[in-house]
Order: sequence, then C-alpha cells, then structure tokens
Amino acid sequence: MNLEDFERLAARAQQAPPPGVDVEHAVLRRLAAQRRRAQGDTARLWSSTFAWLAGAAAVAASFGAAIAVQAWSSLSNPLAGLLNSFMVMIP
Repeated sequence: MNLEDFERLAARAQQAPPPGVDVEHAVLRRLAAQRRRAQGDTARLWSSTFAWLAGAAAVAASFGAAIAVQAWSSLSNPLAGLLNSFMVMIP
C-alpha cells in the first residue's frame, strides 16, 4: 500500500456518512432497569415498615391485654387485684 492509496482511502472515509449510533435503546433500557430496582426497593421498604408497625401494634396490644386482665380481676376482688399488680412487678 503506497501513499496515494492511503490518501484515496482517507478521502473516501471523510466523505462517507458517519454510522448511526443507537444510544437511545441502551439509555431507555438502563432507565427501565433503574426504575424497576427503585420500585423493588420501595416495596421492600414498605413491607419492612409495615412489619415494624405490626410488631409495635402487637406489643401495645399485649400490654393493653395485661392491663385489662388486671383491671378485670381487680373489679371482682379489689384487694387481690391490687396485690396481683404488685406481684407482677416483683420478679
């Protein structure tokens, strides 16, 4: 290959239109993947938040049930109910 051939090929390369680069498809695919990941993280966050809320509600309900049982027993026998409440506090 001599210099004239190289110059002719260079001139032809400069006249040729640039190849079409399709970056739109890759960008849209990446955005869709990020959106799916973000939705999965949001769903996971909501499910863990609801689990914590359900656990807190169960603890509060158990405390309420214990107080209600003590109140009910103190209605039938006030002195025994008062003593039982102190006995629960003492291990």
